[in-house]
This record gives sequence, structure tokens and C-alpha cells, in this order.
Amino acid sequence: MSHYTCPYCFTKVNPADVWFRCASQSCEEPNEVRTRYENDLEPTQPLPPEMIKRSYSTVFKGQSRDVGGCTKCYRQTSIRVCASCHSDFPAGIDGFANYVIAVVGARETGKSHYIAVLIQILKELNNRFNWTFSPLDDDTMTLYKDKFYSPLYLQQKPIDQTAGAKGNVSAKRPLVYGLKMRDSGKQVILAFFDSAGEDLESADNMRKTNKYIASASGIILLLDPMLMPKIRSEVRTDNLPDEKMIYYHGHIIDTLSNFLYASNSYNRTLNHSVPLAVTFSKIDMLRHIWGDEFERFTTPIYHKKNMLNLETFESNSDFIENWLVANSPDLLNGTQLFTKHHFFGISALGADPKKTDPDPASKKRTIRGGVKPMHVEDPFLWLLHANGLIPGR
Repeated sequence: MSHYTCPYCFTKVNPADVWFRCASQSCEEPNEVRTRYENDLEPTQPLPPEMIKRSYSTVFKGQSRDVGGCTKCYRQTSIRVCASCHSDFPAGIDGFANYVIAVVGARETGKSHYIAVLIQILKELNNRFNWTFSPLDDDTMTLYKDKFYSPLYLQQKPIDQTAGAKGNVSAKRPLVYGLKMRDSGKQVILAFFDSAGEDLESADNMRKTNKYIASASGIILLLDPMLMPKIRSEVRTDNLPDEKMIYYHGHIIDTLSNFLYASNSYNRTLNHSVPLAVTFSKIDMLRHIWGDEFERFTTPIYHKKNMLNLETFESNSDFIENWLVANSPDLLNGTQLFTKHHFFGISALGADPKKTDPDPASKKRTIRGGVKPMHVEDPFLWLLHANGLIPGR
């Protein structure tokens, strides 16, 4: 049986190296491994004297792949964990291939909204692509409901800005889903991380808090057209993102590229092999700027049963690339370092959230009429195709 990868810390796991966690809540002990993982410490880095080891259910090495006897209370357990970070593995992880789809972008580019809406759409596409898409653990169901679904779909208000990962255990927790392709029988684990923008503002920050990016099977890079100086002056909104982010936004492709070179020990004469979907969010703000061409983004792309419409993908990508040449050619430089890259335009919400409080200082907004997404699934579907999981023509 081949090695697989932990979807939480991305350590390669030998299937013969089996570890378990006791199922008894009363069987706990100080856990240095878990403490290191939650505080971004390296395996050889000493714990600071003031850091208290987290109490955690007893973790032990097992003799069998299916069940183990706790070394402390002797109860039987089937909860398998990663030896490197002590996270619980999704059930049946041996039968899954690991695909990490990294959604990255500077602050205020709409990553949380994108992830929230993408997950809803992937559930709705089950018949079109003959797949089953479902959460693989209870933490994923709870995190998605509380952080993403409830505010956006039930309360119809924007999602709060994501806190940085440093010292924030919940920010390190991915949304872990299983995607089973019913025609081919392929099963893949998809791990989605909602990273804070400040965690991506330098290669060093990425190295410390976003190690998953180095293991990504595909990267969706979100760019906000309102952080492009030439476009910023033309959009019609009272909700412009912070101008302080313009600099980081303009350099994020270079930052991402430098991080990948350092993490994977690439020779800089080589291009990155990971597919990159360069995705402009909030395109609803460009309706009057793109004019008649905006129509290409007002209706979903038609895909035949389990077959991507690559011709339309190419046409839309060429349009956005040409638009960039005229308005922000500097953003194109870094994309050439990725052998496979495409350009996409999406809107997770479909409209600019409106203010609900007349106070100029208030940031309270609402999504009137509910979420009306545009082409949110396109970058993800293209990455599945680039990884050989969906055919296209």
C-alpha cells in the first residue's frame, strides 16, 4: 500500500505506522506533540518554559490497522491519528488520494465568501459530474455551519474577516471533504483552508502558518480588481478595500512563487508544476467597465455530462489576460513561472453588500436578495481537470 498524506499537517504517512487515540474522555495526559502542532513549533524546537502542554486523549502506537488497546486504560479504540500532529484521520483515509486545493489571496479579496459559496455549489453539481461531495469529519460540518453557512445563507450578512493562524488553533483547522467520482471510482480528500490575508503577505509568513500551500495540488489565487490602481478609480462603490493592501496585492504572485521555490527546493530555472488558477473576485463591480463583454460571466458555462467545456474556459481566460495587459501588466509577470495557469472571473456574492447603518463609521452590511454567485466553480473545475480527475474538450 502506498504512502498517503495527513490532510492537517501534510506529513507523509507510512500505512504500516499506525497510531490511535483513546476514545475515553477520562483518559487524558499532557501531549507535547499536539502542543507543538497548535503553536507552530518545529519537532526539535524546545517548548518555551511558560507554555503548558495541552491535555489530550492518550495517543499510542498500534499493532493492527483496525483497532488498538490504549496503553493507559486498556480500552479498545479505532480512532486513528497522525503520528506527527495527533489529528484524527478521516475514516477510510487509506482509500483516498490527497488533493489540497489552496485558496490564497491578500486581505479583503473575499476568500471566506469564495470558500463558503464554492462548497454549496459543489454539492449542487453532483448530478452534472456524477460525484458525491461530503464532509469527512464532524469538525468540518460544525466549522462550515458556524463560520460560513449561517452568516452568509441564513443571516444574509458578510462573513467576518478571518483571524491570523499564529496562535489561533481554529484557523489551522481545514474543511475536509471527500469527493467520490462515481464513474471512475476515484476517491479524493479535499482540504480547504481559509487563511487570513496577513498570513500570506510574505514568504516567511507562509512558511510559518501556511505549510499546506507547498503541498497543494492546485492553487486558486484570488485577486481583487479594486486593489488594482487603474481600476480602483473607476469602480462605483462605497466599499473599497483598504488601500494599504494595494502593495501586497500587487506582489502576492511573486511572494507565492518565492515560497514555493524555497519549500520545494526548486531550481529557479524551472517553472512551478502546480496548476495556478488566477481568479479575479468581485467581478460584479466591473459590469460597467467590461460593458458587453460582461455578459460572458452572467450565465454559468454549460458543461456536458461529466465533461468540461474547455473552449469557453479558454475564451474567458484570454479575455481576462488581454484586459490585464491593458490595465495591470505587472500582475502577469509572476504567472509565467507556472507551467499551467489560467485566468478566471468570479463573484461569490453577485453584488456589493449594502450598508444597513447610516453612520459613516459603521461597517454593518447586508446581502440584499441573498447570494447570487457568478462562475464560482470555474477555477475549481479547471484544477480538477488539470489533475486528471475530470475530462474536458
